[in-house]
Amino acid sequence: MTTDVPAREIGSEIVRPAQRMSMREQVADELQRLIVSGAIAAGAALPSEAQLGRTFRCSRSVVREALRDVEQRGLVGRAENGRALIVQAASLNPVSQAVHMYMELRQVTFDELFESLELLDPVAAALAAERADETTLATLRALNQPARLTVENLVEIEVAFHLCLAEASGNRLFVAAWKPILDALAIANAAVAPLMGAPTLTGTQRAHDEVIRALTAHDAIAAAAWSRRHCAAFRRGLSVLGKSAQDPVRPLQ
Repeated sequence: MTTDVPAREIGSEIVRPAQRMSMREQVADELQRLIVSGAIAAGAALPSEAQLGRTFRCSRSVVREALRDVEQRGLVGRAENGRALIVQAASLNPVSQAVHMYMELRQVTFDELFESLELLDPVAAALAAERADETTLATLRALNQPARLTVENLVEIEVAFHLCLAEASGNRLFVAAWKPILDALAIANAAVAPLMGAPTLTGTQRAHDEVIRALTAHDAIAAAAWSRRHCAAFRRGLSVLGKSAQDPVRPLQ
């Protein structure tokens, strides 16, 4: 972008006008910069296409294309009226979607998925044992209440439980790396729990209880050990269904 063209403002932020070359990309990148910097806060609506066109000194068609790019990046979403674009709070959902698409395109196997699970979850459990506070422990106990855990919501509870462990580490990059794997596991195993029945509920609740007990005692070794035992159950479930660990990750039927 040139420096000889007067800048416009959105709020208190200086907005650099777009050049004629690659205007779509420049407008999208500038909007991303404004959103990431906090100049346009989460929950706020973007200015109208006409207003953005005047601000960036480009046509509304260019603005419209740039807005599509920004939306695809997961930075904004449509309001209920379907018109306004609202700045989204930081989310790992686009990361999960991108990783899952990569897994499908690259034919990532169940063995690779389970190996990642077996490597990362014990680390999450050990860090949680060192760093978890009472709020985290209360959340984990609530997730593991017998009345709450059912065959129908088992996969959802599993993801929430193990994601809570990762978040207790306090390491946001670890959570960003971990959540896509948990989401992929949930998609793959969505049909497994109903087939496995009550024994799966019993085993899951026992493993979660032991992990919570280890976290309460700040016993990182025990937390990691129970995590490894729990992760091994996913491989057993795969074999019960007659699937091979070398099969590409797909929803199990």
